[in-house]
This record gives sequence, C-alpha cells and structure tokens, in this order.
Amino acid sequence: LQVFAVNRPTPYVQNFTLELQREIATNLTLSVSYVGAKDTKLWGGVPLNAVDIFRNGFLDAFNTTRNGGNAQMFDQMLRGMNIPGAGVVNGTTVTGSAALRTYTATRAFIANGNAGGLADFLNRSTNITGKGGGFVRNSGLFPENFFVLNPQFTAVVVHGNPSNSTYHSMQAQVTKRLSKGLTNQTTYTWSRALGLADADLTMTPRDPNNLSLDKSVLGFHRTHGLTNAGTFEMPFGPNRALLSGGPGVVQRLVERWS
Repeated sequence: LQVFAVNRPTPYVQNFTLELQREIATNLTLSVSYVGAKDTKLWGGVPLNAVDIFRNGFLDAFNTTRNGGNAQMFDQMLRGMNIPGAGVVNGTTVTGSAALRTYTATRAFIANGNAGGLADFLNRSTNITGKGGGFVRNSGLFPENFFVLNPQFTAVVVHGNPSNSTYHSMQAQVTKRLSKGLTNQTTYTWSRALGLADADLTMTPRDPNNLSLDKSVLGFHRTHGLTNAGTFEMPFGPNRALLSGGPGVVQRLVERWS
C-alpha cells in the first residue's frame, strides 16, 4: 500500500561559504575555505508496517532469551504450542525462550542477534499453526498488530518529506596565475556528507518512529579529494623561444598552442 502526504513541500537547499585568501608569492595565491550545504525536507518513503521491536518490549525479551534466560513474553505467546525439538511450552519445564532457542526455524535469529528477523517470523510465519500470525494469535493475549501497524498489508509506505542531509568541507586551494606560459590550480577537499538516504525512494530505517538512528555517512561521501589542473603555452611562434623567426606560414601554424 503506497500513500502520499498531502501538501508536500518542495525540498530546498541552503549553501554556506567562508573563504580566506592570501597571496604567498608573485602570481601565487593560497585560499582556505569552508563550504557547506543543508538539504531540508527531502522526499522519501517511510515504511510504517515495519516490525516494531522497541515499544512493545520485544527487544528486551529477545535479549533475555539470547543471553540464556527465560522471557515471560515468550512463555505467554507460545503457551500450549508444541514446538518441534522442544515440546509443549508450559512456562516451567519447557519455556518459550528455550523453545525458540531449540526450534530450527528460530534459533538462527537468536544466535545471530537478529531481533527484527525473529519478530517478522513470528508475525508472518504459518509454521505449526498453518496460518499467518498464528504465533501472535495463539494465546489471545497479544493484539494482531502487536508487531506491525496493519498485518493485513505486507507493506505500508507513506511518501512525504522525512529526510534531510548535510555537507561540510574544508577546501584548500593553491592557484598560480598565468606567468611564463604556465597556469596551475591544485585543490584539496576534506569533507563529510551525512544523511538518511542516498535517494528519495523508500527508506529502510531501523525504527520508523526515530529516523535519526539511521543518520550516517552517505553512499556518495568521499572523505578526501584532490584535483589538479593547469595549462602550459607551447614556446613556438612569434615572440617565443622557438621558431620566432620562421616563415610567416610556419609561425601561423605553430603559434598559440597550449
């Protein structure tokens, strides 16, 4: 399900520059500058139907289970279910946590620390019960939307303006102005590009309710950049070191090359 926020504003960019410049020799200048940009209200899609493991206590139960303990949530959720390899969960001799650590379909999630993967499995799997959401419905103690906003849909994405990004850089530039037929410009850039997503498509945040958790270095970020460009006028033709006294036709052919 794809929906779009009403009255979506147009993203905008703010640019900031501060430069100091000094002539360090004849025809040679050095400049050091700060160049930054802030992109605000960028377009993007937020998946509202991503599994929630933070606000419902699931992450705490998962960590308890992974550390070898027994979480009451899993005792309640799986009570009475006959888990292959573990037996019927009763909360005493067979706990829900022990069953998840034993069950071949779930033990890898716990061993790998994949809390979101286990939550998605419990939310959608038809194992044992034969119906999607059977693990959640089993005890009657948990609502069908315990893990996701609306289990009726595989995905619910709201497209709006959830994203922003920043760019900060220090740029040092040495410029040699034209003299003796030579110009040159060398620039070094040290920068940082931070944001939530490289493009304006659907994002995959860890927590749709706290997008700032995913602010990180962007895919197109480059910490260091070095560029060099210059020209050299060839010493041929009138008033040059070579062929200055040659025939007119020759001078016209060889002059002004660089």
